[in-house]
Amino acid sequence: MKPSVLPSDLKLMAATPPSSWQLFLSTFCRNKGAVLGFIVLALMVIIAILAPALAPHDPYELFTGQEQLPPAFLSGGDTMFWLGTDDAGRDTLSRVMYGARYSLFIGLSATTLAMLVGVSLGLSAAFWPKVWGKAVMLVNDILMSYPSLLLAIIIAAILPAVLYFTGIFMMIHFEAKKLGLRGLPKESIPNFFKLFLKTIKSFII
Repeated sequence: MKPSVLPSDLKLMAATPPSSWQLFLSTFCRNKGAVLGFIVLALMVIIAILAPALAPHDPYELFTGQEQLPPAFLSGGDTMFWLGTDDAGRDTLSRVMYGARYSLFIGLSATTLAMLVGVSLGLSAAFWPKVWGKAVMLVNDILMSYPSLLLAIIIAAILPAVLYFTGIFMMIHFEAKKLGLRGLPKESIPNFFKLFLKTIKSFII
């Protein structure tokens, strides 16, 4: 006699597993610190994009006789300049709003470059480990053997994105090794680019 199937069992069988985006959103929303950080980042991005409309003054305009004013909420401040003025008499609030645009652009550019370089080198080192993989690992070991502060000073003068790339490279390289992507034949080169795009997607999520 066949066992009977309860309606609750049917619902469990019909339920589809959540996607990676759903898992990411559910985990992200439960983290209050992450949500708060996202709100602050979103406000910064909005202010940076809308800086020409939100800034009270031109960031390069000089106000003669208004140099080094304190913020408006301190004694001696002027409500015309909410965050005061600098040595040249320029509005500090306007300059902060416009400066956020450059800061966000530089940060996004460096992170994107580091992600592309790190993922590319990590996957290629796992695909071709005999010569190329050893060479890349040797360079990466040299970079990671320096003390972090000393390495930061050296890299800051050469290429800021390398600091990000080394960490990304190590993660991608060992993940690829766990998946068995070592010494694949040359015919699998198109698969390398497919895996590259898939890795970029999983890294962002």
